[in-house]
Amino acid sequence: MPAIIIIVFLAVTGYLLRSSFSKQPIEQRTRWLTVRILWALVGLCAIAAATGRLHVMGALTSPLIPIVWQLYTRFNPINKSTENTTRGSQTSSSSMTRPQALKILGLTEGATSEEIKSAHRELMAKYHPDRGGNEFLAAQINEARDQLLG
Repeated sequence: MPAIIIIVFLAVTGYLLRSSFSKQPIEQRTRWLTVRILWALVGLCAIAAATGRLHVMGALTSPLIPIVWQLYTRFNPINKSTENTTRGSQTSSSSMTRPQALKILGLTEGATSEEIKSAHRELMAKYHPDRGGNEFLAAQINEARDQLLG
């Protein structure tokens, strides 16, 4: 009977985590998953300590794992430098060439304005930030449309 309860609990928890994971923006899924895995390790350490399979000191220090991870990601200079360069590239106005814009929208030279608008609509429906895409891709798609339509 206890095994059935544990299996049902794990199945419900897995379902809830999976549905919550799919609702996360793509760029935050790795971080979200890492935090959940660390908390699962903390829980396993607590269970192992309670059943006598882990020394009590190990169980007491296990809650430090997520705290250390949060501090690491917050103050990691590599993450900060990549965030700054990503933000900088999004806000800077780069001059996109016509061939680049055509390639982004998946069009060929001589595309009509209706084809450009249609390709833009399709790509924005697929890569819009509200639908799982990201702001950088949406900005590139918009810039390509603006370049081609003048």
